[in-house]
Amino acid sequence: MSTSAATKTAACVNCGQPYTYTPVFLWGEEVFNNGLCDPCEQERLANARREHEHNERMKRLNTWDHLDLPLKDSNPALYPNPRCHSVVNWKFGPKAPFCHGPSGQGKTRSVVQLCRRLWVDEAREFKFLPWHQWQSELDKAHRYGGSGMAREIQAVQRWPFLVIDDVGKGKPTEHVVSAFFTVIDYRSSRGMPTAITTKYALSASQGSPFEQRLALGSQDAARDVCRRLCETSINSPFN
Repeated sequence: MSTSAATKTAACVNCGQPYTYTPVFLWGEEVFNNGLCDPCEQERLANARREHEHNERMKRLNTWDHLDLPLKDSNPALYPNPRCHSVVNWKFGPKAPFCHGPSGQGKTRSVVQLCRRLWVDEAREFKFLPWHQWQSELDKAHRYGGSGMAREIQAVQRWPFLVIDDVGKGKPTEHVVSAFFTVIDYRSSRGMPTAITTKYALSASQGSPFEQRLALGSQDAARDVCRRLCETSINSPFN
């Protein structure tokens, strides 16, 4: 392939304006020119990018429609608590919402709709993890030795965005709280956001309700995980 040093002038097939281009030849024949001036070519590329992004978004939306998530079809406009909107509109970063308060205030609905926005609009992968389900899996793995628990931990700790829903539901055990700390420590040290929903408030002072709940399993691990979460969470009370 060779390029001629000479330039040519042609009329843009889109806007009709003349433009200059350097022809490219292959085996002595000029390679096909798309006939567009620079502004029209840039517009064509921009339109192609928008169409591609739209198609990819529709694929992600289709994936979302087939996910089995709680309260997935809730209408954000009907949320009972204005705090819901700040959670749904959270800007992706290392500090994720820590949503605490009584049932029925929209904590889970908020983080589920946040997951939808991050996945459908921003193509960010996420994991939605119900605490009671994870605790059951960890309890089962614990009975078969440490390697089983390691697999359960690794399965959740590397997601770009992680939601752990209803933390503290059911009596925490020592190995579950230790696994929880391992996940939070891994993610917080790497700036990976973890959103939490729970009934129990978190505060920097020792002995917060969240710490007391986790301390039923392991007091030391509970204090360590609370310290990490205080550093890497946005406090979002739902009450």
